[in-house]
Amino acid sequence: MNHSEQLDKIAPALVELQSDAHNVAATAKNDFIGSKYTPLPELLNYLKPLLHKHRLAIVQLPAGTGRVGLETVVLHESGQWISAELSLDFEKEKGKSLAQVAGSYISYLRRYALGAVVGIATDPDLDGNAPVEHKSTDGLDAKVKEIRAHAAWLYKHQIIDERVGKEVMQRATAAGSVDELEAIAAELKSMEGSEGW
Repeated sequence: MNHSEQLDKIAPALVELQSDAHNVAATAKNDFIGSKYTPLPELLNYLKPLLHKHRLAIVQLPAGTGRVGLETVVLHESGQWISAELSLDFEKEKGKSLAQVAGSYISYLRRYALGAVVGIATDPDLDGNAPVEHKSTDGLDAKVKEIRAHAAWLYKHQIIDERVGKEVMQRATAAGSVDELEAIAAELKSMEGSEGW
């Protein structure tokens, strides 16, 4: 994190902003991994009046070299500021140009950075690709998460298509035993080819 030399004006403004803010409903659904999130336009519509009330503004600019990155700067009317940068590696995704992939990543980073600045959640805490709900017991949770993450990786690397990925994730979520999950994991492993997960 970087910041202006003085923080005596921006710090209290951020404290007040965070006391006024609350989590925003996750109204959109990512069909591939079954999670919900707050769309960026809804988040911005919620935050802009709060930011204005506390004499703050947020500027978000693409950043990074060889990675998709975002710098988020919080400005106070006094001229004080704080900023942070976040970047992710990215690769081509099936059916999308690199520009579309980068745009998706930037929107994702913008949502998470905005939520972090304001101290709110913009989606349920699902630990990456964890299922929204499933019937498995606590002992099976880690294996279900692993299978869902593996299927997402295979999809991202264009080894399986969305239909197969969803089917695998649904089967993992519905599995009732370690044996069933091990069979699904072995099936995914066999699809990897030479790339390796």
